[in-house]
Amino acid sequence: MCIEKNEEDFITIHHELGHIFYYQAYANLPEIFQRVPMTDFMRL
Repeated sequence: MCIEKNEEDFITIHHELGHIFYYQAYANLPEIFQRVPMTDFMRL
């Protein structure tokens, strides 16, 4: 991903960092806790 110094890319990169943080926080837990509890709230 190529980024530029602008507001849109700033928001996007922090959003993606949130996914990484979530993944790392739940990586060592049992699988039942790694799944999304309510798929209706998942962002596509």
